[in-house]
Amino acid sequence: MLVETLSAELERLFELPDLTRLSRDALGFEPEDIGGVMTRASFARALAEQAVSSEAVDALLDAIALDKRGLPSTLEAVRDRSGQALELEPGESLGGYLITSKLGTGPWANVYRARRDGQEYRVKSLHPRVVARRSDVHRYLTASRLAAQ
Repeated sequence: MLVETLSAELERLFELPDLTRLSRDALGFEPEDIGGVMTRASFARALAEQAVSSEAVDALLDAIALDKRGLPSTLEAVRDRSGQALELEPGESLGGYLITSKLGTGPWANVYRARRDGQEYRVKSLHPRVVARRSDVHRYLTASRLAAQ
């Protein structure tokens, strides 16, 4: 769904030369490397797929907002959703831990009860907005170390 929304909006907002310029100059993606440079629709799709696979959706949205002096409401909704944490479900694994239930949500992360090698643990899954900034990750780790003392 994300790729479809991004590619449709890119195709609607930009002509092919503008898309390739945005890709190269703003995002650092060489158009020839991501493919689809023959038509606007195929390149919009390729650029959207590249942004998603390289976790550059927020950077793409920033570049669009700067180029177009704001984001259309459909892309504002994408930006709003990108800051939300993905929910893990019981039965899913995370780094060798089997998630058994969700314990809660805090300002930094979702917290889950998990099992590994027959023992129970608490596992935190950081929110995307936290991991997006190195300084926020550092703050989280500092707070965790202080709480453990």
